[in-house]
Amino acid sequence: MPHSRKRTRGVPDFGFLYWDMRQAVRCNDSAGIDLIWRECVAFMHSVSSNKTQYAAMAIMRIFWSEAMTPTLARIYHQHRTISLLGLPGSNVGWDMPIEKENLMLRNVVRLANPN
Repeated sequence: MPHSRKRTRGVPDFGFLYWDMRQAVRCNDSAGIDLIWRECVAFMHSVSSNKTQYAAMAIMRIFWSEAMTPTLARIYHQHRTISLLGLPGSNVGWDMPIEKENLMLRNVVRLANPN
């Protein structure tokens, strides 16, 4: 097998999963987002990278999506993602504005304090 194909072997597995997740968020497909969380539990472990432990987060998301009362679940699934532009199919996660602000602040601090 050529070296370039070895490096891209996981692309279909992860790439299509990522694509499904992005499309589910864009369209506020709450059932699709829940399915992606379930599929990701197995590989979201990060022991040595000092990153967020997404496996535990996935388990919590799965639990809470199943444990809600029907009324609360209906509201939650209708407002799972947010459209910043008001256009259908352009939704983002609720944490996106906060993440963008965090990035902006880190860049400002980095520019003000280059050492």
